[in-house]
Amino acid sequence: MDNYNLSQNEHINLPVFFPVSTTKLIVMSIFTFGLYEIYWFYRNWKFLKEKKGLNISPLARTFFLIIFCYDLFNKIRSHAITKGIKTNFSPGGLTIIYIILTLSYQFPDPVWIIGFLTFIPLVIVQSTINKLNKTQFESFIDNSYNPLNILGIIVGGMLWIVILFMPS
Repeated sequence: MDNYNLSQNEHINLPVFFPVSTTKLIVMSIFTFGLYEIYWFYRNWKFLKEKKGLNISPLARTFFLIIFCYDLFNKIRSHAITKGIKTNFSPGGLTIIYIILTLSYQFPDPVWIIGFLTFIPLVIVQSTINKLNKTQFESFIDNSYNPLNILGIIVGGMLWIVILFMPS
């Protein structure tokens, strides 16, 4: 359920944040080499803009996601707290972890491989998002794979095979 082309009135009934299962987030992050994470940030900013009426550019906030990831994590945590959802994460701590993991791609062999773990902070945040969304929109937690997702998994899987099994 990645397609949310809805009219102005229909988006009122949408969840506030991007509804994806944590399993799908992990799978897509790994097989798309983190590209799905960029999409994840964009969708969450877009949902916030539409649902909360924020005067923001989801595209700009995604482009500068390192600068704005704390703000997104904090907005998600704050919204969860106002809805009575217990959160066990620190937006600042997860931001630091996310930035370190993102920058670890620059580390020498074999340490750079931890850069592929950038999904971990996002999964923690997504768990909170899913608790929020589940209170009203259980069917909106997307765990299905559309043709584009499957293509990403196939292409990414082939690239992973090349990276892991081909001599350097």
